Amino acid sequence: MYAGWVSALMNGSVKALEVICDVNFLWTNSAGETRTKAQLMQGADSDELIYESWTSDSHRVRFYGNTAVLTCRDHLNVIVQGNSSSLEQETIAVFFRQDNSAWKLVSTQSTGFAVEGN
Repeated sequence: MYAGWVSALMNGSVKALEVICDVNFLWTNSAGETRTKAQLMQGADSDELIYESWTSDSHRVRFYGNTAVLTCRDHLNVIVQGNSSSLEQETIAVFFRQDNSAWKLVSTQSTGFAVEGN
């Protein structure tokens, strides 16, 4: 589930994000900025933010009926408006499945940590 989200963002795939994200999706990134699904779609294939690499580890998933809560640590290299940056962040992602349909990403929130050398 989370790997699909990461892949869609890295590839700027509006189609994939449309399928993965719930209509009420809300993202709070490590800078504290929030984006709705509509805002995410508008900027998905933009050159303002380019993901050079994104790996994650320490995955832990807990299921509560039709809700899954994932926590992990992400390691990213990005270019934001032409400036390179390395990020580490703790992420919580909430997925929901209704009536045995596909899992949808409802919300994700990341908290950033300083990376040595930045």
